[in-house]
Amino acid sequence: STAQFNAILAQYPDVAAIIAPTTVGVKAAAAEKQAKKAAVKVTGLGLPSEMAPYIEDGTVEKVGLWNPIDLGYVAVYAAALGKSKQFDGKTGSSFKAGSKTYKVTKGGIVYLGDPFTFTKSNIATFKKIY
Repeated sequence: STAQFNAILAQYPDVAAIIAPTTVGVKAAAAEKQAKKAAVKVTGLGLPSEMAPYIEDGTVEKVGLWNPIDLGYVAVYAAALGKSKQFDGKTGSSFKAGSKTYKVTKGGIVYLGDPFTFTKSNIATFKKIY
C-alpha cells in the first residue's frame, strides 16, 4: 500500500485525493502523507483505533467503516425475531430493528446501510472500541 501511494503521487503529482478501499491501504496512505507532508487528501475504509492519530492531528479528515455496534444491534434483532418465528430469513422477507426496516436480498444478505463516518468529533470514543 505504501508503494502504491508513492507510485500514484509519482505518476500524478497533482492528484487531489486517494480513496483507499481497505483498512491497510488507508493507514499506509495516511502514514505516507504525514511523513512526506503531501497535500493530497486521504480517506477510505479505516479502523478508528488505527486512524485516530491521523484524524486527531488533521492528516486525514475522515474515514468510514461499518460500526460493529450497529451490526450487532441488527443481528440481535434478526435472531430474536427468528427465534420467536416473527421472521423467517427468506429472500424478500423483512424485519424492523429500531426505526429501520431491513430486507433480505438474494443469497440471504441483509445490508446494514452506509458506513459510519469517523471524524475528529467522534474518533476518541470509537478508537477505544475497535
